[in-house]
Amino acid sequence: MAKPSYYEILRVSRTATEDEIKKSYRSLAREFHPDVNKGANAEEKFKEINLAYDTLSDSLKRADYDQTLADTGVRGAAPTPGPQPSGRRPAPSSTAESPYRQAMIRAALFRVGIMAGLAAVVGAILRIGLAYIGGDPVTVSVVLIGALPALFIGALWGADYNFKVESFLGTGWLGRSYTFARTIVMSLGIAYYFGLLGATIDQLIGIQVLTVPFVLIGILVGAVIGSDGDTPEKLKSGSGRFNLFYTFLRGAEVGAIGAVVGAGLGGVLAQAGVGGAFGWTVFVGFALGMILGSIKPPNLAAYASYASASIKNLLIILMVAGALLVGLAAGAVLAPQLAPLIIR
Repeated sequence: MAKPSYYEILRVSRTATEDEIKKSYRSLAREFHPDVNKGANAEEKFKEINLAYDTLSDSLKRADYDQTLADTGVRGAAPTPGPQPSGRRPAPSSTAESPYRQAMIRAALFRVGIMAGLAAVVGAILRIGLAYIGGDPVTVSVVLIGALPALFIGALWGADYNFKVESFLGTGWLGRSYTFARTIVMSLGIAYYFGLLGATIDQLIGIQVLTVPFVLIGILVGAVIGSDGDTPEKLKSGSGRFNLFYTFLRGAEVGAIGAVVGAGLGGVLAQAGVGGAFGWTVFVGFALGMILGSIKPPNLAAYASYASASIKNLLIILMVAGALLVGLAAGAVLAPQLAPLIIR
């Protein structure tokens, strides 16, 4: 018996629009999600639905797939799913390199360029505005520095939105490396702009209190956005925002662990006479932990089970971290009073 086509899996016609495909996918994903449907084949069906949607939601992949169906001449045939040994999806056949496909690629590249250019303009305008508000001179270097992080953010977001780079690279080391690099760029870039905003407000009020918190908020936002190439789509749906929320929780868990480890290392360095080490090690530990923790696991079922325990784990970690930090603070405050008693 021939395997059902991706169109049949999603219960849509071959001429279905993007909105029709998306609507059917959301309905089926809710119906067969392992946390909702406890049937014997629910998890396998859920994986098939995600695989079908991953192909049909990408215009380039859909063109390849339609060409494959046309080549086989069998309406219900579907290519063998799954990554190659290298972790990448199969290369398209030579028939896919048609003028139509080349035109689609050129159009997608043009859209990526537009998104990157618009992001750079927004970044430059933001930097100019903050410099003007803060009374700083507006130079060419200021404009370029303001535009550059936004240019990279826009280019990455545009590439994921138009080419689904993460899906193309697969779940192997290449795909994971790209996800990590994208998360780093998004986190640092957005933290840069949040930090500028906090520093400008600090300059206006005359107190240095908001720069570091704003940078941390930027890292949180950037890590969540950069951890998933489908973030623009997920922001449009309730289930997508739900997944992003759990991405935030998972990142916060690892970030809290990183902060505790950083506090311990900072305490050792402070005892060794390294000034300001404690604050920096806590900050860097939290930032790296948030970035690493926000990167989603490749297995959807593992992600679902992990998410269900995230709140409990986060509370436990935060309580342990809070107890350690309170203990360190109490020790530092009470050390002069306790030292004579201990010496005796």
